[in-house]
Amino acid sequence: MRKLVVAVITVMVLLALVACNKASHANPPEWSYELSGDKVILTDHANPKSENIELPCDGAVFTEDNKDYFIKFMDLNYDDVTDVAILRSQNVYNTYYDYWLFDQKTRQFSLSEELSALSNAEFEADTQLIYANETMESGIWVKSQYTYENNQLTLIYSENHGNDGTAIPVRMRIPALALDYPMQGTGATRTGAMEIVPALTIVSWYKSGPIPGNPGNAILGGHNMWGGVRSQLFTLDELEIGDVMEIDYADDTSLRFMLESVFVYAMATVPADLILDMQGEARVTLITCKPPFNPSTGTSDNRIVATFKEERVFVIPDPPIEPFPPRTR
Repeated sequence: MRKLVVAVITVMVLLALVACNKASHANPPEWSYELSGDKVILTDHANPKSENIELPCDGAVFTEDNKDYFIKFMDLNYDDVTDVAILRSQNVYNTYYDYWLFDQKTRQFSLSEELSALSNAEFEADTQLIYANETMESGIWVKSQYTYENNQLTLIYSENHGNDGTAIPVRMRIPALALDYPMQGTGATRTGAMEIVPALTIVSWYKSGPIPGNPGNAILGGHNMWGGVRSQLFTLDELEIGDVMEIDYADDTSLRFMLESVFVYAMATVPADLILDMQGEARVTLITCKPPFNPSTGTSDNRIVATFKEERVFVIPDPPIEPFPPRTR
């Protein structure tokens, strides 16, 4: 009897392994789609027994003019599985897609926030590189090149151009922190937050706002830690009033800014209305995280906000030359 029980259990385990093996070796998907309101209904013709999958979209974006590229099927993360890109918005200069990655094992899609933040993205299968470029209404144009491995987007090259006659910031230094980092123009994520370049030693500049040194508040951001390694921004809140920030521009010019204030805020109390005020005199606001890290939110609980204003150099003229020598007795 004991041998019979063992044999039955063995058969059940083998059947489970076979079923698992079949599920993990499903045919690569071959998608077609149907638009239904604010949903895209996907059918996998390579696996006819599989259920249709629904993904959200903005049906109002669909037009006769863009119907040929409203949805694109491609291998976005170079894993030999076809993923889906759904058009989210488009204007004269920029086109944005929601990029959905397909997991062959779970047969589920997940939205890549990092890829979806890229404008005019091009995926090059031969080199496994991703190219993106974004043009702002001000005329600022940023071209970037990325790798995408293990669901991690990494910037490897960037060009900044300003065809409105204003030079683009390319490097920032804060001597008091021994900080000397290149700068990269970024936009906003799908949720409206400022996009921060996923790298330890790059400072992000919100290119939809003013260029540092122009009227208004130029917003900069960077990581205080990445991959368990601290950046030079980790002690940003230890700066003293009057400490200097230097910014280099693409036309080989530089500006100096002096620290006016530095505060640590809990996330819920960050004065967003002041930070996002793009009017008034020229100033630069640099923001980074401050521990502790909160696993439930995926970010730190606090923010360091440092505000700099352009350094004003006053030239004191030489004393006037007296037209006659002084009188002597």
